Amino acid sequence: MSFVCYLCGGTTYTVRPGKVRDNETLELYECLSCGLVSLSSFDHIEPNFYENSLMNANPPCPADII
Repeated sequence: MSFVCYLCGGTTYTVRPGKVRDNETLELYECLSCGLVSLSSFDHIEPNFYENSLMNANPPCPADII
C-alpha cells in the first residue's frame, strides 16, 4: 500500500486501533509526520455519500444552548 498524507504529504504512518462503524474493512492510519488520522481507503465514498448518510437529519443546536 502506498500511503501519502493528504494534509502534509508525509509517507510514513501507523495503524491505529479502532474501526469504522459502517465499514469494518477500513483501517485507521495516523500520519507520523503531522498526526492526521485518516481512513485506509476512500473508495466507498460515492458522490451522494454524505447527502444520503442522514448525518445532518436533525437541525443544528442553537448556539445559545451550547
